[in-house]
Amino acid sequence: MTRSESDEKNKYFWKNKYVMKTASIRQQLHNYLEIADDKKVKAIYIMMEEEIKENTVEYTDQFKAVLDKRYGDYKTGKLKLISPGDSKKKIQAILKGKAGGV
Repeated sequence: MTRSESDEKNKYFWKNKYVMKTASIRQQLHNYLEIADDKKVKAIYIMMEEEIKENTVEYTDQFKAVLDKRYGDYKTGKLKLISPGDSKKKIQAILKGKAGGV
């Protein structure tokens, strides 16, 4: 890509940045990172490294074991899940009960 082509793409992005939805930007970045050469991926990582490290969640082995057990219970049918709608109804009923008792 020539410099002028790159500049055109940058102008397009900045001109339309408020039109692009975050999901679309994420997808384009993801697609780019899949094909970008190693040098560019490393450069992007270096720019974002501190933020990435701050937002990285490390799970303990104990927590992972709990999650694995819950998932296993779900897969074998020992654990029953409810739909988001049913969950919302139950929460609303609980909240109504608390509000009525105050």
